[in-house]
Amino acid sequence: MPQLAGRLRLVGRDPPSSNPAPPARTNRNISAAASTDLSKVGFTPADAKFMQGMIGHHQQALEMVALIADRTSRDEHEVLGKRSSCRSRTRSR
Repeated sequence: MPQLAGRLRLVGRDPPSSNPAPPARTNRNISAAASTDLSKVGFTPADAKFMQGMIGHHQQALEMVALIADRTSRDEHEVLGKRSSCRSRTRSR
C-alpha cells in the first residue's frame, strides 16, 4: 500500500482513507495525517508476545532460504526464496 500511495501522490492526489465504523454507525473519511498518527496507539501483552514470536519466525525463514541454493535446482524455489528473503529482512528491522 505505501507504494500505491506514493504513486497516487505523484499524480497529485492523496489516496482516500477510511475509518471503518462498527455496525449501526457510518464510516468516516479521515486525513492522511490522522491515519498515520500513532500517538494514541497502544498494545497488549498478547500483542508483544505475538511480535516476539514473529522475530523467531522470520529468522527461521531466512535460515530456510539460505538452504535453497544447496538443496534444490528448481527455479520456482529460488524465486520463492528471494521473495521470502526480501520480505523477512524488511520485517526483521
